[in-house]
Order: sequence, then C-alpha cells, then structure tokens
Amino acid sequence: MGFERQLAAIMFTDIRGYTKLMQISEDKAIKLRGRHRQIFEKVTAEFSGRIIQYYGDGTLSIFKSAVDAVRCGHALQQMFQQEPVIPVRIGIHMGDVVVTDSDVIGDSVNVASRIESLGVPGSVLISQKVAGEIGNQDDLTTVSLGTFHFKNDAHPRQVFAMDLPGLTVPRKEDLEGKLEKDSNRRLRKKDAISIVIVLVILLAGWQWFWPTSKSVGIQQLGVLPFSNLMNDSLQDYLVDGIHEALISKLQLAGVSVKPKTSMLPYRNVEKSVQEITQELQVDGLIEGNIMRSGDKISIELLLISGRDEEYIWGQAFEGDLSNIMFIYGDITRAIASEIQLALTPKAEASLAKAEPVDSRAYDLYLKGKASLNIGTMQEVRNALDYFNEAINIDPQLGPAYTGLVEGHLLQGFGAVSSQEAFANFRIYAQKAIELDEKMAQDHHQRAMIKLFSDWDWRGAEQELLQAIEDDPGWSTYDSYSQLLWAMGKLDKSVRAAEQAVHADTSAHFARCDLAWAYYYNGRIVDAENQLKILAEKQLSPDCPYHNTLQVILDVLRAKNSDGDFGPIIEALVADSSTSKTWLPSYLGWIYALTGQVEKAEGLIEQIKSDTSIQYLDPARLTPVYVGLEDYDTAFELLEEAYGQRSFYLLFTIKSAPMYDPLRQDPRYEQLLEKMGLADHQLD
Repeated sequence: MGFERQLAAIMFTDIRGYTKLMQISEDKAIKLRGRHRQIFEKVTAEFSGRIIQYYGDGTLSIFKSAVDAVRCGHALQQMFQQEPVIPVRIGIHMGDVVVTDSDVIGDSVNVASRIESLGVPGSVLISQKVAGEIGNQDDLTTVSLGTFHFKNDAHPRQVFAMDLPGLTVPRKEDLEGKLEKDSNRRLRKKDAISIVIVLVILLAGWQWFWPTSKSVGIQQLGVLPFSNLMNDSLQDYLVDGIHEALISKLQLAGVSVKPKTSMLPYRNVEKSVQEITQELQVDGLIEGNIMRSGDKISIELLLISGRDEEYIWGQAFEGDLSNIMFIYGDITRAIASEIQLALTPKAEASLAKAEPVDSRAYDLYLKGKASLNIGTMQEVRNALDYFNEAINIDPQLGPAYTGLVEGHLLQGFGAVSSQEAFANFRIYAQKAIELDEKMAQDHHQRAMIKLFSDWDWRGAEQELLQAIEDDPGWSTYDSYSQLLWAMGKLDKSVRAAEQAVHADTSAHFARCDLAWAYYYNGRIVDAENQLKILAEKQLSPDCPYHNTLQVILDVLRAKNSDGDFGPIIEALVADSSTSKTWLPSYLGWIYALTGQVEKAEGLIEQIKSDTSIQYLDPARLTPVYVGLEDYDTAFELLEEAYGQRSFYLLFTIKSAPMYDPLRQDPRYEQLLEKMGLADHQLD
C-alpha cells in the first residue's frame, strides 16, 4: 500500500437527521444521499479536492489548500440549500496527515470530524488553523464561536463559522457535538507547607509518592532541561547528556515526549507551567535535578500537571554511574506507570537488556555527545576522540559507536574525504548494529547507507519513508527533505522540510534546511525569513550551513539591487575563523561574479596551498570556476569529485542554482546519468 505524509485541509460532512429519515422512508433517504453524492463529487472536483471515502451519510475529503477547502464548502452548501434541501454539516481542519490509497490517517482527521459534529445544517465550521490560513482572503469572513474541548483531544480549540451568503452561522446555544463533559478531574490541592516538606525530603534523596491520585489525562510530556546542583559548570555536559539520553529512552519506550531541541529554549526561562505547556502543546512537565559525587549519581524528578500546575508525582533515583542504564529503565517504567501507559512487550524487553557500563567510558561518551552537539568541525574531531577513548576502555559501549557513526558522517562534509568518512561510517555502524538490535532495524541509518555508499536514491527514499512512518520526528523529515532536493524534487523537499519544522520548531537544522529547500525552490523571501527566525532565536549562530546560505542570499540581493558587493566581501575577508573553511571558496565565487579575476584566481591558489585544510573537496572550488566561465576546469573538478564520492557534490549538483550555467552542456547530463540522478532514472 502506497502512502505519503503531507499537510492537507481535511473536510468532513454528514447529513443531519439521515438515520431518522431512513426509518421514515428508505426510498427518500436513498434518493437524498444519491443527490448529495452527485453534488459533492461535482463541486469537489471543481476545487481540486480529493474524495477519500463515503461512509453512510457522510464524506471525508482533502484539499491542497485551506482556501480551496473553504470555498468548496461554501459552494456545496449553496447547492445543498436548493430544493429539495439537504441538511448538511461541514467541518474543516488543516494538519499533518498520512494519505494512503484509500484512507487518510492522523490526529488532524479526528479534529476535523469533531468540528463537523459541532455544526448545524447549512453551516461551515473551521478550526483556528484554517482561519489563520484564509485570513488574507478579504471575501472569506468568519465569526468566532468560542473555544471548545472535544472528546479525546488534549487541548481546547477555538472554532469559527464561515459568515458568507447562504451559510448558517450557528448560535452558541445550538452547538452540541463530541465535547468533553465539564467535570474535568482535578487533583487535590497541596498547601505550601506540605510542598516544602515533600521537596525537602526529595532533596535529601528519599523516595516519595503523592497520595493515590494518578496522573489521569497526561498523554504528552515535556522534559525541561535539568538543573545542575553541583555548582560546577564543567559538569554541564553530564547534566545535558543525561537529559538527552532519558528523553531518548522515553521515546523508545512509547512515551509521547517532546524532543530535546524543543525543550532547550526553556532553560532558566521565567514562564509559568501553563504558559510552557500551552506553547509546547503538552499535558505535563517533568523537572529534574542532578547531583554527582564521584561515581554516585542522584536524579530527582517531579511531574507537574499542565492543567492546574500541581506537583503530582516525584521520585529520586540513585546509583553508580556504572548502573546508569538500569536507572534509565527504572525512570522510564516509573513515568510510564504514573501516566498509566502500559509498556509494550518489546519496550519491556529492551529495558530488560540493560547492562552495567564502565563509569569512565560513559563519562567520556557524554563529553563526546556535548562536543558533537556543538557541531563545528573542530568539535566533531573532539567528539570522535572522546568516543574512541570510551570504546578503548569499554569496547561494548553501544552509544559510543552510535556517536562515531554520526561523527564520521559529519566529517564527510569537508573535514576528510567522503570515501574515508563513509568507510569509517560503515565500520562503526556495523559494530553498533551488533551491540544494539534496534540499529539493525533503524530505517534512517539504512537510508544513510543506501544514499552515501550506493547512491541508491530510490532505496534511500523508501527507507526514509518507512523511518517517518515509524518515528515522524524532525530529523527523519529533515533527512528526507535533503534527499529530495538532492534528487531535484524541490516541491516535495519543501513540504518535508516544513514538516520537520512543524515537528520541532526549535530544531536548528530543521529551520536551516527549510531555508535551503526554499532557496533551491526559488522562494528567496521565504528562505530569508527562516534565517531571520534563526537569528532572532539565536539557534546555533556558528552553523556553517546557515551562514553559507546567508552569504548566497546577500549576493543575490546585491545583484538584484545596487550591485554593491563591497560589504559582503569585507565581512568575508574579516572573518578568518578556522572553523569556517567554506568561506574562501565563496569569497572566490564572489570575486569571479564581480569580474575581479586576479583576486579569484589568487584565492584559488591560496586555498590549494593552505596546509590547515585537512581535505579539500574538489566540488568546493567549482563555483569559482563557473563564475570565471572556465567551464572545462569546472567539469574536471566535478568529475574528480564524482570519483571521490563527494558528499557535497551529492547534495548540490542537481539543484544548486550555482550550476545553472553548466546545465546546457552535454557533460552535465552525462554526469547526472553516472550518478543515477537523471530525471528518467528517478521517475
């Protein structure tokens, strides 16, 4: 069965009173339903909608845009109001869905159904998200009906009625629908003295429990960055590493928890619990403190309800760092039990496989993770040193091999040759698979092997689609977006990148790659806006991929306005940071574009003779030669890069606008053929 994940406007309709009409006259009911379907099929096609299914007296359909869905709803109701009148309710919501050959799956579908249930015949009700999407359409006016809490929905939602000719705007007293009863369970209040006493006991290292009340209704959690009680910033790597590892363990066990990158902006933020839970769209928060004395670790956790800001559970977990895997398991089971989540047998079996680790090795692993998260090439090298030292001490430390896999892959983008990077990637991936059966089933890792080793584009795409189905997190969507722009599927690349940002708005690489996807797709203003958001949020300001795109966009702006490249050149010349080895080639490109041939050629020689550059990817210099219109040399370098299986070439040759002057040359299409990237090879 084929499937595709996409952002869609979902429309539900049903005929009010159809069951009663069937009891009175089956013949009339069947004729009414037939006319309803005839109208529905004709009008839906006019607005490019897709009918997914009919069910009894109702329909489910999707549209590529909220505007089309709303206009279709209006047109449908105008037709349904003609004699004989068909009493139809229509509800529309917009969100992420999985579309199969015969169905649409996702929480957004359920929301659309509940909005439709709230309506009255002749009405078109829409969610707040749809209202936002149509806000720039002056002729599509709406009326807010208020906020409603639907059954099995974590949060109240604002609902609007379309206020257009021929449509009914319901009165609030006429609204019913699939709503939660107003008897929300609240946990017993604790007076301040009791809380202080309990927290004192907790900080003393004792385990404590609240009375019998359970965390009913908590379905999704946010784990706030943990506090370092050691008053030693040199231990921050340990605190952050345990925070990240615990989130990963909870996710693998099936607990719905926000990714680490979503939580980092809330470190030391003065916001209330309700503000944070509303922003994150979670039901509860976990706070944590970490204390270390030698090899002794204490992790103290509190669970807070997002509904009433009550502390409803707390526990201290202690032990040697060598037993950290057992501690992670205990914490995962305790949290799952508290939120009344039954762990699957597979999750239980995974937790049961915990084994002791060497304290020194695990400490080195956490230091390596901290360096890897910084992401500069120097820090990636530092991370690899830490990981290698860790496995020298404990050759069975699986997480360290996983770190080596990621680090060597990152090195392939400029620090070492792609061949060397991938050779190491495969070695450590195999070892990681031997130590962790989940790695063998990790479709994301398998996609990376198919992509970087085999240049198996279709195979990598299928693996990533399966990875998204298994775990629709930002990183899987992000990798999928990169693959799609490498394949020249630019519209799909943008949609995947938008899904990555939707999955985690705080993930730097998600926004960075969304900006690249917009740029490759010719949406320059959208690309600039994403970079502005990154700057405003100060998400990883030293990221070379972010800064590279900023330079390119600055050049485009200068070309299209006053042609003043001086400030751009001055900034690049002034920035001599050794972590930014990508700068010289772009400076040479700008010199070439502005006719400064001698400076461009001089910079090429400078780059070639720079002994501080460990590895120079031939593809990095091609933009300079393209700018100089020396296409023969440009193709020589591209062929050399092809022979070295260049990661940079892999992601740029098909879609990067810098190569536009080469695309009419027969050698360009021949190169795509050899790489398996010609259009006919990807269809």
